[in-house]
Amino acid sequence: MAQGGRPIDSVWKFFIKVEDGGKIRAKCIKCSAMISAKVGRLRTHLEKCSQSQLQNNFPKDDLLEILVPFNSSDTTIPPEKRVCHKIIQPKLNDFTIKTSSHQKETLDNQIARLFYACNLPFNLAENDVFKKTISMLRPGYTPPTRKSLAGGLLDKTFNEVTTMTASALEGKDVTLVQDGWSDIHNSPVIAHCVHSGERSYFLNSVDTGSNKKTATYCTSLAIEASKEATDKFGCKVVAVVTDNEQKMQSMRSKLKLLDSSLSVHGCASHLLNLLGKDITPSQIISHITEINKYFRNHHNPGALLSAQKGSLKPQFPVVIRWNSQLECIKTYLTNRPFLLNILAQHEDVIDLSIANLINNVGLYREAKNLYDQLKPIATSLDKLQGEKSNVADSCEEWMKLIQLDELKSHLGKIQKRFKQATTPTHFLANMINPKYMGQRLSCEQQEEARGLLIQLNASLLPQLYQFQAKEAPFPASIFECTDALDPVTWWKAIKKSKNLVADEFCDIAINLLILPSSSVSIERIFSNFGLIQTELRNRLGIDKASKLVACYRELRGCQELEW
Repeated sequence: MAQGGRPIDSVWKFFIKVEDGGKIRAKCIKCSAMISAKVGRLRTHLEKCSQSQLQNNFPKDDLLEILVPFNSSDTTIPPEKRVCHKIIQPKLNDFTIKTSSHQKETLDNQIARLFYACNLPFNLAENDVFKKTISMLRPGYTPPTRKSLAGGLLDKTFNEVTTMTASALEGKDVTLVQDGWSDIHNSPVIAHCVHSGERSYFLNSVDTGSNKKTATYCTSLAIEASKEATDKFGCKVVAVVTDNEQKMQSMRSKLKLLDSSLSVHGCASHLLNLLGKDITPSQIISHITEINKYFRNHHNPGALLSAQKGSLKPQFPVVIRWNSQLECIKTYLTNRPFLLNILAQHEDVIDLSIANLINNVGLYREAKNLYDQLKPIATSLDKLQGEKSNVADSCEEWMKLIQLDELKSHLGKIQKRFKQATTPTHFLANMINPKYMGQRLSCEQQEEARGLLIQLNASLLPQLYQFQAKEAPFPASIFECTDALDPVTWWKAIKKSKNLVADEFCDIAINLLILPSSSVSIERIFSNFGLIQTELRNRLGIDKASKLVACYRELRGCQELEW
């Protein structure tokens, strides 16, 4: 049976009890030193012996267990020798995420930008999956509601976008572009944007209501838009571009009478599209359209065509879609070998009138010839649809078409549209473009350009001749960079270089070369409205849709401006 009493301290395994003069003392097993039998003194002695060879005779863990006991409260151990185990109470903040009011505002703004830049419907904010996603990303944070996205956050983001646009346009000369269309509610709308020479910026859209779209009304809207551009963005409108509808031509004339310094011209791309229609025989395009419609609108023939490897989906000419005549002919020419193959294998399936058109070799030859004629026009049209295409490019493309052998039979039609598309401004811009130098212009056209320069500043005429001759004061080396540099950059370099070229001449060149060749930028804005104001979002008014369009364009940057 075990004896009662206090348990023997583990330190005694290193000592032997010895009776000395009637008292119990302790004898160290290693050094044989006689020590008082008190546990505290035994530990003190053991610490000294543990620094010697004692530690080689006993396990280290045993020594540590005895010398530094866990949570020891023995005050006889010196403080510097004790091990202090501090217990830290866990804090609740280590297991939670706190969102301050400032952080919530920042997150709300960024989520709103996501909605506007990606054209996301506002009701997505009420979707449970969206809420759960946000909660997983930021526990405790509540995303903005549909109402706030359509209200205060939209106004705030729109104001930020307006400030961004103002900083980009402040002090610059811009071109005002105007056009109209009907929105999802079939309400007439007239919109404006300004073009800086590098890209376009949405300005406003006006629901005309019961007002008729007359030249006088459009003129008043253009004047108001010019003032708004100055007040909102700090820029100056120096030119106006519209399409070539008759009332738009009348509007440009009215604006020119009100301000003779204002440059006005029509859309070159629109006129090139009209030229394509001019030279397209209606009978040929109607026969091709009939074939394409048959294979697109009938299930069985359409399936047979789709099964042919390398076939294209048939296209139709669309009035509002540029180059659609060319696409219609292209699909017919590409698909004809497949159509003949289908006709040979499934003659009983194909309508007899369509079969006769497919077998018509004369139609195929006429279509091929027409395609060769329309192709250069379409190429020029696509080039002039570019965001940075200017009036000098427009003049150059028209002159190429006039001098093209494939279009000699349509020279009269081309010259008619050319006269509608060009002005002395186009000729002068083409002459001072270092890539073109007016080499394709006739003597009469060059004289018109010089006449315009005389009106602007007659003293600069000698420098125009020096520029065309590539002589001083123009540095000879800079003419080696005409292909590598943008024309506007080229003239800016001339202005900053140390030469005798007049700053006024450089300014005129730069102002002419930033004039856009067409009104296609406003067409892109119409496309943006079509993406935002849809049949599903048909309750969006024109004011809110305009704010969304402005945010959509600016927050996405330039990636969506070219198409």
